[in-house]
Amino acid sequence: DPYGINDVTVKKPVSYLSKSYTAYVTAEGLNLRSKPTTDSDRVLFLSKGADVVVLAKENGFCYIKSNRYGVYGWVSANYLAASRPQSESVVQSGTVTPDKKYATAEIKYTTNGLNVRKGPSTNYGVVGLVPISYPVKVIGYNSGVAGWVYVQDTTYGYTGWVSTAYLK
Repeated sequence: DPYGINDVTVKKPVSYLSKSYTAYVTAEGLNLRSKPTTDSDRVLFLSKGADVVVLAKENGFCYIKSNRYGVYGWVSANYLAASRPQSESVVQSGTVTPDKKYATAEIKYTTNGLNVRKGPSTNYGVVGLVPISYPVKVIGYNSGVAGWVYVQDTTYGYTGWVSTAYLK
């Protein structure tokens, strides 16, 4: 599957909440699992800030629906919050815009879960995270910085920098 969704059977909850609610992933990345345990099969990788609908709770886990993919599964309740998390700044502050734009944007796919950053190095804060095999649109680069390109998320439209080592 191009979005990294694994075809596994997901355990349904014993009972559902009387009222579902929206929550956001607070971890840099979170595995959506087939059962309310950390050793069950992974269904999908969720990025920091991903919005989900919480439908049930059992043993410290939440049964959720991913709004982005429409997929159901279990996540640890410890990594969900009522509000979308803010990106932390690392060493560098601000956002770097590319000095060169490609005439035609090229679609590339991630080879691993990948941080999208505010600038072309790991010293910049994280804007978002894209899962393995996820399409991004390469739209620019900086002539003085090798190994980094400016991309646009193909689903939400946000932009940032990724290392070319993790694109194919």
